[in-house]
Amino acid sequence: PEDGASARNAAKNKAKRDAAKKKKEADAAAPAVAGPVAGSVPASVAGTASKAEPAAATEGADKLQKKVWAAEKKLRQIAELKELQAGGRTLEKNQLDKVAGEEAVRRELEAVQLAYSQAEQKEQAAAKEGMWR
Repeated sequence: PEDGASARNAAKNKAKRDAAKKKKEADAAAPAVAGPVAGSVPASVAGTASKAEPAAATEGADKLQKKVWAAEKKLRQIAELKELQAGGRTLEKNQLDKVAGEEAVRRELEAVQLAYSQAEQKEQAAAKEGMWR
């Protein structure tokens, strides 16, 4: 009897994982279509630059700093891929897509850095207002 119950639970858990995966894929596919020019930039970086611009109003400096680090990491990975490619290694399609999206990542980094500096200035101004005069 216990084996049957565990098999049912395993099947139920698998169905939940599959449903969550489908939902995640559907959510990821929707913004990729609404990107600047469909097909010109890989879906992994399509809408990222436009998301960073209003971020200063909605996110704190800590979250924006993490986004800066993430964009810098992407650029480091792109540089590594370019070095491999220059060394004669054949890159996979997803790696080639990442290299092709370098300019979009650079724009994203610039936008997030700007938003970060603005958010940091706002936080500093708010901290000064709260100080004793």
